[in-house]
Amino acid sequence: MKEDQLSPYRAPVDADGDFPQGEVHTGWLWLFFSFQGRIGRGSYWLGNILLIFSFAVVLAVLQAAFGLRQFSMELGALAPREAWIYMAAVVPFSWGWFALATKRWHDRNKSAAWTFIHAVPYIGGAWVFVECGLMAGTRGENRFGSRAYSPWGR
Repeated sequence: MKEDQLSPYRAPVDADGDFPQGEVHTGWLWLFFSFQGRIGRGSYWLGNILLIFSFAVVLAVLQAAFGLRQFSMELGALAPREAWIYMAAVVPFSWGWFALATKRWHDRNKSAAWTFIHAVPYIGGAWVFVECGLMAGTRGENRFGSRAYSPWGR
């Protein structure tokens, strides 16, 4: 096995560069930090729920630790110091969300570029909800791997 295949951020591959048959990848680092491989709807939903709750906890801790005001989406509502503290929390969680979304689009046999449809007002969020959250992934092998993996061994 090549050394780069031992990285906890990569999905496992065999000598042919494909996911090994009969082996389930269980790495949480892979789920939230890797952009390779596929995940099913259950992993997508649970991963998003975990990200949302952990983000809420981090924001609550930051608000208590730094005496920050309640987060507001209004332009100019935050002082520059507060904005930087919030951004320091948003960036790592955004990475995790992009990693989840990318693997879910891969399971639908679509490019990671589809992640950016979320930026289209109104339609984008609904499209992502239906495609990633409700529709089943590709059965069997597709161009992104042989099957969807779950971090909890299902």
